[in-house]
Amino acid sequence: MGISIHYEIMTDPDYKKITACIGNNPKQQRWRDYQEWGAELLQFHASDSHLYVGAFYEKELIGCMIAHLDQLRIRKKLLIGAVIAITEVKMGYLNQGIATKMLEKMLAQLSTLGFDLVLAFQTAGRGGKNLLQRAGFRKIHKYGHAGKVLDKPTMESLMDLNIVLKKIAMKLVNSDIGETRPVRGIIRQVKTEDLDQIVDLLNTESDRLDISSHWTKDYLQRKMDWRYKIFVLADEGIRGSAICYEEVSTLGKDYFTAGLFKELVFQEGVEDSEKETFIYHILSWFKRRGIPVVTYPAPKPIIKLLEKTGFRVLPGEERTVFIKPLSQNTQEILNAIEKFRLVNVFLIC
Repeated sequence: MGISIHYEIMTDPDYKKITACIGNNPKQQRWRDYQEWGAELLQFHASDSHLYVGAFYEKELIGCMIAHLDQLRIRKKLLIGAVIAITEVKMGYLNQGIATKMLEKMLAQLSTLGFDLVLAFQTAGRGGKNLLQRAGFRKIHKYGHAGKVLDKPTMESLMDLNIVLKKIAMKLVNSDIGETRPVRGIIRQVKTEDLDQIVDLLNTESDRLDISSHWTKDYLQRKMDWRYKIFVLADEGIRGSAICYEEVSTLGKDYFTAGLFKELVFQEGVEDSEKETFIYHILSWFKRRGIPVVTYPAPKPIIKLLEKTGFRVLPGEERTVFIKPLSQNTQEILNAIEKFRLVNVFLIC
């Protein structure tokens, strides 16, 4: 095509242009139609504009790559990581190496800023695997999303699928809500004084993983100040917790509000029946709010518990996690891990 494209760090991002660029892809259309939501999401999750790379043709933003900070622990060693959360190129500019150039710019920026490593997530059907591998990323984990329908009629009316796909999709439906009275203790929303215990619980769970997020009280408070809800199973102390929020989602050409159910953790000794009751209580809260479906990024340890409460792994929703060290020290730490088992990092999208 022979056009001149330049690449910049967008230290003063124009969120209207960014959401329009992301929404240019039909699979990300909600970013265009719900720009205020998209801008709010970016400003919360990706608050450091030094991690925004833009591809420009003259003054037109034709591509963007956005990362966010995530403190990580690898075998209990604390490292400063970045998560590349969004990569988009406008439809009319595909297959010109723009994503490759944006990644080169991003990696140079992260190295300059002193990051130890970078993670990237490739969604099934979206491409990007070859791009990441050429840049030296290593595939370390693959996971799917589990979902539970709370309102079958609403979901059926939203589905813009052919009859065969619709029949397959509705086999995943299990809208029953089980017993919501806890066996021991009470279920309630979080209080500020609970946060220290929840942080300890989350980091104890993270210690069991090869690569995990490092949780802090300030980080949880920021989530609560935005739009997150945290539920706890409490007795004499916090015995379990779950982080939840709502977002605009799409099904075919229709928009609806979906529930996201994340970071489900329990103290040792909590019975499965209590865990199931805790999940049912939260699902009931979503249902009372008119949320038709709830999803959970399903790591292997929790999927059997979720399946007992009616969650089903969603077809075609797999994500592959890639990692690249940015320093020799981090490379040596990663080399010391003989086998990656589980990855638990915060996803922006």
